[in-house]
Amino acid sequence: NSQIADILILRSTQLYVLGKSLGSTNVMLWDRSDQLIGNVEVEVTHDMESLKAKLHELLPNDEITVYSAQRNIVLSGQVSNVASMNAAVSIAEGYLSQSTVSKDAVAPAKNEQVSGSKAFDDGGSNATDPKVINLIQIGGGQQVMLEVKVAEIARS
Repeated sequence: NSQIADILILRSTQLYVLGKSLGSTNVMLWDRSDQLIGNVEVEVTHDMESLKAKLHELLPNDEITVYSAQRNIVLSGQVSNVASMNAAVSIAEGYLSQSTVSKDAVAPAKNEQVSGSKAFDDGGSNATDPKVINLIQIGGGQQVMLEVKVAEIARS
């Protein structure tokens, strides 16, 4: 699929596969006598290693695991507070929008507008838009702030 990857033949025994857009495709290899000698599955995903490194750098005390699932980024693990979870989701959304913009720049569809995606949209976006799927759990004791009003009624 030329929208997913390009092939550059370097020598008769070497080729270079350049990922252009998120998705999967395959590369079929033939020898000089037109015999199929190989089939390589190619999956172009987000830059997970860079995202993992950035999350570990910015949130070193939290255990966050990152996965690529089709066009989506999945975050799981456990963090110490809501602020850390929100920061992780925001960082992942930055990576997601970066890969979405580069995909649209490579193969834009007719009359398509580039728009940012939000995790768990309220149904207003296309079902195929990439999302950050948040499976992070918040550990530790949860605190709830209560406001209590006491009223005294005098009876005679």
